[in-house]
Amino acid sequence: MRFVIWRVFTEQVKQHRDELAARQQTVAALSADTQTEPVLVLKARYLMAQRLMEPLSLAQIATELGCTPEHLARCFKRYHHQTVHEYLVNERIKLAKELLLESNQKIGDIAQLLQFASSSHFGAAFKAREHLSPLKWRQLHAKIYEG
Repeated sequence: MRFVIWRVFTEQVKQHRDELAARQQTVAALSADTQTEPVLVLKARYLMAQRLMEPLSLAQIATELGCTPEHLARCFKRYHHQTVHEYLVNERIKLAKELLLESNQKIGDIAQLLQFASSSHFGAAFKAREHLSPLKWRQLHAKIYEG
């Protein structure tokens, strides 16, 4: 299980690096009046990516970045059009999908690993985004993944 978690985490970091490189190329190509992601928001996203499997709150992120939670929330929402919490849950759901495909871990264990309050909270968050329960999603995509 540790290997799967390490592999998933490594892939996420690589993907994040690739996304940042692509974003930097895009930003360079755009005109000067285009809004770029504030450094504070970029740092917040990086911190969240590093700690998806740890309890993390807006206040903790803001403290680590040396700003107020209100300022971080405002900047983040202005740029990403979603709250820090929504972004964090979305990233955890992305990781959950990888774990559902690449491991035989119980759904409750994945929920606990990704810091959801309960399996039902995880199921509701997953279903709100994917329109399927985690179990149904796993069954559907595991067949596609194998075949």
